[in-house]
Amino acid sequence: MGINSNGNKVMIITGGEFFLEATQNGDVLDTSCAIQIEVPTALTGGPDPDMIL
Repeated sequence: MGINSNGNKVMIITGGEFFLEATQNGDVLDTSCAIQIEVPTALTGGPDPDMIL
């Protein structure tokens, strides 16, 4: 739940969550660098103008 501008609790709008795991030969790798991904909004039902930071 989040708090809207009126102070009321409302459901949080989300495009989903991603779990990324790096593996090599079946072994999970420890990453030592930042990872950035871009996901087209077409994959999450299109852009939602009500979704803001």
